[in-house]
Amino acid sequence: MRYFILSIIVLSAASSISGQAEWQRLETGTLAWLRALHFTNEESGWIGGTAGTLLRTEDGGRTWRNSESPTKDDIRDIYFSDARRGWLLCERDIFGRGANSPAYILVTNDSGVTWDHAEVEPGPERMLRFVGGSNGELRYVLGEMGTMLKASSDGKRFTRTRLAGQTMFSSGKMLDAKHGIIVGGMATIIVTEDDGATWNPASVSGGLTGLDDTPRRTGRLNSVFFLDSQKGWAAGNAGTILATVNRGRNWRSANTGTESDLNDVLFLDEQNGVAAGNDGTLITTADGGETWKKQVSGTKHRLERLGTVKGRIFAIGFGGILLTKITRS
Repeated sequence: MRYFILSIIVLSAASSISGQAEWQRLETGTLAWLRALHFTNEESGWIGGTAGTLLRTEDGGRTWRNSESPTKDDIRDIYFSDARRGWLLCERDIFGRGANSPAYILVTNDSGVTWDHAEVEPGPERMLRFVGGSNGELRYVLGEMGTMLKASSDGKRFTRTRLAGQTMFSSGKMLDAKHGIIVGGMATIIVTEDDGATWNPASVSGGLTGLDDTPRRTGRLNSVFFLDSQKGWAAGNAGTILATVNRGRNWRSANTGTESDLNDVLFLDEQNGVAAGNDGTLITTADGGETWKKQVSGTKHRLERLGTVKGRIFAIGFGGILLTKITRS
């Protein structure tokens, strides 16, 4: 009898842990393509998507509600430097923008109660992603054809600069006042060691490889994530994951076990990470990215962005999808 009772207790505990390990879907009340996810602190966060969709949480992501949106255009990215000051990267509809630039930026200084247009130097390229600095400040906006917007110190003006090459820039990170990384199309990885005055290509050991270790010379890198000023990972098309331990100067590839395009990557610590991509792909690692395991996401929709707060990971994507997984109690 004691053994029976003990078995029930053990099985109940195992069931509880197993339940916490599963990805669960949260209600968003929308079928929009959710593209942007940003937490301002442990309680507050934002999600943005197509047709001006703007969601907000005030309880660490457990529940989300519609927030009054200042735009009907697509929201491509969201960034806050603190709880009050933030930016929306918006994209006009191709059929209704006329002579206007595809992209514009809205800025708030009161936690999203009001939004104003930032001054953006015009141009024909789409802009895709904000780049934050090591102190939380907004530094750049990345886009097509090697285009980068540089933010003024007050975040109200953005001036254009074009780097070498014509590829699309997808993601980036400033590690400190001088060092930064940008990744993008054609397997582009460029680094700066002088606060953006110059950018130089990084090296990838052995080049990019597929499931069968066949060399892959081209491929888009969609996201880059750094745990600290040295250790980082990049995710890209055809299941690509790269890792660096020296501020992005040198990278090596990992076999992820998937050929799905990976759109974002995030690490909780030096060992535990997750990547998300097309067709509902979710893969996790518990050894710093050396090996990866497929997860059951419960969806076939494209997963676009990852975020974490208060012991939970979140994944958003097409069709209003919002998934969460508990990582610690």
